[in-house]
Amino acid sequence: MPRPTQPILSTRNITDAALDAVDATGDFTMPGIAKQLNVTPSSLYTHISGRSEIVELMRIRVMSSISVPHPPAGWSERISAWGWAYRRAAVEHWRLIPLLMTRSVRTEVTFDIDTALVQAFSDGGFNSTDTRHAISTLDSLVLGSVVKLSTPDVAWTQSSNPSEVTREAANPLRTDDTFEFGLRTLIAGWMAQCVVRLYTESHSDLPVTSR
Repeated sequence: MPRPTQPILSTRNITDAALDAVDATGDFTMPGIAKQLNVTPSSLYTHISGRSEIVELMRIRVMSSISVPHPPAGWSERISAWGWAYRRAAVEHWRLIPLLMTRSVRTEVTFDIDTALVQAFSDGGFNSTDTRHAISTLDSLVLGSVVKLSTPDVAWTQSSNPSEVTREAANPLRTDDTFEFGLRTLIAGWMAQCVVRLYTESHSDLPVTSR
């Protein structure tokens, strides 16, 4: 009998099986992965150390599809591109997000993306503290819009005194238009801060006049 041209078991197909389970149910188990791959649970440990490593392998899979454009693209363009790329990757495996959020990041690909994002904000004139706040805010927008995928299609149902906005309204965070609005609003605010900062710095040596 000829030997298989590819390994029956590998970190890649273990990750594939785990992602399939998470996409379907929101979680995975080692026996479940073994059953899907038609192997014994103990054989999985010849390729991975355990559940935590599988979660990190799934994180790598998702984050590897995200990139931040490099200069000469402007800092705001890079941030916008990252936001959209992150959202697309997260939407594809939206049930995975809660698992990733409960564990510390240990993957180089995530650190590399974070470094590029920090550089984009730095190029926009943000100091380290404001950069961390901005990245956290952007992260909340992306992940919040993805988590909303688990909520009902209709966010509000008719009440005794509904407003025109909420009456039978579809869940707004399900749409790309709403995400674009949020991202555009954030970037506009950050750009306004840059203008104020540049103006303040350029006029810092002017004498203060009293009325």
